[in-house]
Amino acid sequence: MIVTNTEFVPGYEIAEVLGIVFGNTVRAKHIGKDI
Repeated sequence: MIVTNTEFVPGYEIAEVLGIVFGNTVRAKHIGKDI
């Protein structure tokens, strides 16, 4: 599976375009302390 933010990938056929997708990230300075 290839995930990209463009509608064209050289050498591959696009099977599905999802459009705008949203997500969240969690950033921590020290993973043991901040959980």
